[in-house]
Parts: sequence; structure tokens; C-alpha cells
Amino acid sequence: QGDVLHGMHNTQLTEVENTKYVLITGFEPFGNYSTNPSEFISKLMNHSCIVPQNMNRICFETKVLPVSTFGASIIAEMLGDSENSMQINAKATQSDANFGAKREGEYVLESRFSAVLHLGLDASARRVLIETVAANVRAVEKGNGIVTELAAGSDVSCMIGSSSESPQADRFRNESVREILQKHYKQIDPKGDCVLPSSANLGALDLNSLQMEAKNYLNDFTELISSQSTRFQRLMDPDPITVGWSSDLGIFFCNEIYYRTLLKIRSLALHQAHSNQLLPAVFVHLPTTDHLPLSVQASLIQALAVQLAQ
Repeated sequence: QGDVLHGMHNTQLTEVENTKYVLITGFEPFGNYSTNPSEFISKLMNHSCIVPQNMNRICFETKVLPVSTFGASIIAEMLGDSENSMQINAKATQSDANFGAKREGEYVLESRFSAVLHLGLDASARRVLIETVAANVRAVEKGNGIVTELAAGSDVSCMIGSSSESPQADRFRNESVREILQKHYKQIDPKGDCVLPSSANLGALDLNSLQMEAKNYLNDFTELISSQSTRFQRLMDPDPITVGWSSDLGIFFCNEIYYRTLLKIRSLALHQAHSNQLLPAVFVHLPTTDHLPLSVQASLIQALAVQLAQ
């Protein structure tokens, strides 16, 4: 699959001062899919480290999770335990004060991670999709097609947690539709917001540089792409679009793990390691390898992880 750590120095994960740690998760195969690119990438990157130019060393710790409620809950529980977070005495600076940081003498809960990056498969995707929000709705293990026919995940989440007199109810004036949604879907947290945005500073993410990373990497696959031009037809464009944004990741365990992680980070006010900012967490949907070679996907994920950890 090529050199996953393309263009960067790869070392083994060892405890080194000033090293930043990024937690990456993938899911096992599910349904009719015998493989899952998120599993492969997680395994490929586990316990590897890179030294980006003019940056601290970044190391990756990864976990492959079962596609279940248990699997979707593991990381949220892990982030709050004493092995992965600790209370520290905040040291406010002039710049910190401008962002409403804790004052000196107060305590904050700090993660040992600099970023959390969840990965999952979206077989309908044609590019790597960075998800911006998660919905407060539990996954349904056996899909019934209701969501795809009636509403996006965020709509369902806001509907099942609202009264018929609430503004959200205006989205579905047909009461029978609302009853169907409430019958089939439950909230992850009955007291939680119907949607939660990513805790990362999405405005700081540079998708153009991610595109360039993928383009440079695709140059190494010219022969493969040309020999399988039907399979990779879209990648033969001069500037193929390989990464983009998404605001609805559906209602399955991809959504549930994202919401649970964001809820934990926000409810604990869990800070990024050695930072005054919230721990950045992002979910990324991956296409099948029929649409984008696995090594290209891994290269994009690595570059995104570096941006998140800064």
C-alpha cells in the first residue's frame, strides 16, 4: 500500500519530552463489507511517530473498535479516566485572558492527547469527508430506512428531543412522521443538545494543503491509476477533489461515537495537552478503496492529524 508516512520521518512510539500524542480510532468491518479502510489505517499508524518540518514529534496511538454501542462508548470513557487526563494548575498569560482562559490558581482538566481523530467507512462517499457536527441520537443496529427517507440525522435528533410545540417540530408538521421518528430513535443523552459541533477549530484546518498532500501522493500511483482507469477514473483529473466537508454523518455508530466523544470533552471542559484550548476531536468518513487508494487515504489522515495537533 506504499509508504504510509509519506515524506516524513517515521520512528517508534517512545516517551520523549515535547512529543504530542494523537488518538486515532477505526471500526471493524460491518454489514456486507468484509474490510474497513478505517481499520487498516488505524493498524498501519499505531505506535508510529513522525517529525513534521519545524514541529514537535507527533506519535499516534490507535484503537480498532467493534461496531456496537459498546465500541462507540469506549473512547468517551477512556478520555475521562485518570490514565489519560489530569488536573493541572492553570497558568494564565495575557493572550490566554483574551480567550477567557482559566485564571492562574484555578484548575483545568488536561488530556494527555493533542487531538482525537475518529475514522469510519462511508461506502457512498467519493472522497475523504471531515464531519463538522454530531447528532444526539442512538445508532439503530438494523437500519429501517426511515432516516434516509425523511430527515438528516440532526433533524431526527432535534425532533425526538423536542415537544410538538417547539420550533424544531415545524420541520415535520405531519404528526405521524414525528411519532415514527420517536418510536424508532432515542437520544444518546436526554439532557444533551440535539447537535454538537466539533471541538476542533475547523476554520484553522487547511484543506488546500490536504488536497496538495493527496495530489503529491497520487503522483506515486500514476501507473496504478492508469492501469485501472475505469476504477479510478475520477482520479485522472488534473486536480481531483479528494477531501471535503460534511455536516451529516448519518445515524449509525459513526455518529454515536462522535457525539459521545464531543459530549465528554465539553462536559469535562477537557483541554488539549499543554494548551488552553478544548481537546480537538473530529470524525472523518472514508470512501472505499475502490474510489481512493488506501495509502492516499492514510496520507490525508496523517496530514490532518498533524494540523489538529498543532
